[in-house]
Amino acid sequence: SWSSPKPIKAINTEADESGPTFSHDGNYLYFSSDREGGAGGNDIYVARWNNGKWGDVVALGETINTANDELGPAIAGDGKSLLFSSIRTDKDDEDIYIASLKEVKQDSGELPQVPEFAQAELVLGDLNSRADDIQAALTRRGDHVFLASNRDQERFGVYISRFVDGKAREPERVDLYIDEGDVTDPAVRMDGFDLLFSSDRKLQESDQEGDFRLFRSTTREVFGYTDRRIWN
Repeated sequence: SWSSPKPIKAINTEADESGPTFSHDGNYLYFSSDREGGAGGNDIYVARWNNGKWGDVVALGETINTANDELGPAIAGDGKSLLFSSIRTDKDDEDIYIASLKEVKQDSGELPQVPEFAQAELVLGDLNSRADDIQAALTRRGDHVFLASNRDQERFGVYISRFVDGKAREPERVDLYIDEGDVTDPAVRMDGFDLLFSSDRKLQESDQEGDFRLFRSTTREVFGYTDRRIWN
């Protein structure tokens, strides 16, 4: 069974901390926070694993953080790119951005180097829409990306974008058999065959609106392999 959850004192502040995600080697923990001292709104921070504990929290640089909100960090399948959502245009909706990890040489110290990223760019193609597109989650091979969006209706749902012959297809809504409430926060494993998400779907009459719970869904659908280089 799971142990009783404990707050991570070295990371938490009196502000909001949300959207944690690990690097593939487990040495970095990325998250969003609206703590004081940031570029503005919610920014993306990274904590480094050192001597068996998390600490040494640093805000990612100006290539990532702006005066707007940066939320939902996710590391791409090859570990070399960071995806996140932000409002950076006059459309007043959230879109997904991507930034490539720069090569950083590790010094002789025990503490992992602070990761540096190139200038974040809007993910082009059909992945983004005129609605809110948030919380990207890539399969390990990077050939499929799941995201939450309200592009088809007011409610949020989970969508999947597939890459066939090196071309991105328009995201398709994943039918999770939930007819009411929002579906958000997709997380995938097993190359997309195992999907976790959160939803405020009511399970019983006593449930309050806005009460989110975690759900799990699996699929046996076979996805064709495509090349991760289309993200570069």
